[in-house]
Amino acid sequence: MNLLVRRSVFKYQSSKLDKVELRINGVSLGTKEATVLRKLGKPSSSKKGGIVPCSDGSALLTLRYPGLVIELARDEDEQDFSVFTMRVTSPKWTLSGINVGANINDVQTKFGQPYHKTKESKLLGLHYNTKGNGGAASFYFQDNKLVGVDWEINFC
Repeated sequence: MNLLVRRSVFKYQSSKLDKVELRINGVSLGTKEATVLRKLGKPSSSKKGGIVPCSDGSALLTLRYPGLVIELARDEDEQDFSVFTMRVTSPKWTLSGINVGANINDVQTKFGQPYHKTKESKLLGLHYNTKGNGGAASFYFQDNKLVGVDWEINFC
């Protein structure tokens, strides 16, 4: 199944709702490129090119692994790249104790209540703010099973 996850830009407001901190093998938003490669290994493919949305022209680096896409933005000092989005669609990757295939109750038990829920076609989305970086994480379900997770830093 090919999951199309649309990236949305939200303006976030602080609230008492739960915030999440997601990691895969120690890699999270803000992780430097060298650490990503050390912890996850060589990607299936990598591509430099493009501009990071809502940035001051920061260059984009995309690393692809089976079932995982990581996008990195060039740092302000232009010496390194740091993770600003991650997207997982395979149960191969454990995401802070949750895998693709988990049910809605598993996710809500682990991460608490989302700040927003969406329903589009057959996909149900649970959307959370992320800790410490003004970003968001979206968990997408079809037939009560997690089919993808998309999380990012909001540069806008």
